[in-house]
Amino acid sequence: MMSNILVNFSKANVGGGKSILINFLEHSHKLNEHKYFIITPDYNKYKSFTKNNIYILDIKKIYLKNTFFIFFYCYYIQKLIKRNEIDLIFNFGDVIIPTKRKQVYYFDWAYAVYGENYLWERMSVKDVLLRKTKIFLIGRYIKKLSLVIVQSQNINDRIRKKYNINKLITMPTPVNFTGNNVKFADKEKYNVDKLKIFYPASFFSHKNFEIIISLANDIKRLNKGHIIYLTLNKESSEDFFLKIKELKLNNQIKNLGRLNLEEIQKVYRESDIVVIPSLLESFGLTYYESMYYRKPVVASNLDFAKVACKNAALYFDPFNSIDILDKIEVTFKDDMLNLRLDRGEEIVKELPKWEETMMLFEKEINSVLR
Repeated sequence: MMSNILVNFSKANVGGGKSILINFLEHSHKLNEHKYFIITPDYNKYKSFTKNNIYILDIKKIYLKNTFFIFFYCYYIQKLIKRNEIDLIFNFGDVIIPTKRKQVYYFDWAYAVYGENYLWERMSVKDVLLRKTKIFLIGRYIKKLSLVIVQSQNINDRIRKKYNINKLITMPTPVNFTGNNVKFADKEKYNVDKLKIFYPASFFSHKNFEIIISLANDIKRLNKGHIIYLTLNKESSEDFFLKIKELKLNNQIKNLGRLNLEEIQKVYRESDIVVIPSLLESFGLTYYESMYYRKPVVASNLDFAKVACKNAALYFDPFNSIDILDKIEVTFKDDMLNLRLDRGEEIVKELPKWEETMMLFEKEINSVLR
């Protein structure tokens, strides 16, 4: 029997969430047993995906702002549920929707299970209040869910321990590399005195851009020729760029701005190494992209990074820029470099395909609906 499914992607604006949304829509032809009503962050951008049993809902952007998130979840979505006679909600949002309807929650908001002080100390008061409210709402409604899907075993362990729930499965996120499936050849020689260091990330407190300033300062102070390449939107990180100007680090840090898929691939190809000093990830798309393009990875010595990269990366103290610089340089002096690149390639090969995952999504939906 065909049911009506509401899919919430309201916060999939950037990074991994946006990647999941795009791939979900591009592979939505695999969802053929039900009607899917999909909330996206931008109706005009995604409305072309409306077809057959897939309906992109026209939501006013003002309702999707963080300021209105309680109104959106507690009132506006309730109207959508009634209007479209929804039987089940497939929720990719930050917050669990308060409803008596069956709900499958795709957990992609690691703040709810990481309470480390270093994550919260660097936030504005506004962000702390917003995120604490979201955590409160998750805690209040999580045991009422029909199913929780997580992307990695460390998140599974943490969420099970914190919330004591059993309706929980781990489903690794596919990474879609179509558009350029050519594996870039290993470089035989690196200019170890002038390395091109790549950190593709948007500006959020947990991405730890403060340490990038320290790293660039160390590169300058020690007369190294390395250059760090970033992909930031200047408008969202004005203070960061003022700091670069103040410390005269323009030769050490180059911002490329927001890049499209082809541009990102080009930068991966031209980079020598990817550094990822992030303090929090639910999954970590950048780890897998880096390994796919056979780029050496140095990452934070934290559980989520080790789950992703295993023994295919070197790990550093994310609060110690000298340690980061040491691991970057050691990478190219290490006889294990090519072996780590091979290990990374094997990790990527083990990831599921989007076609398979979409069918698994519908299988879990059918199981909950029974």
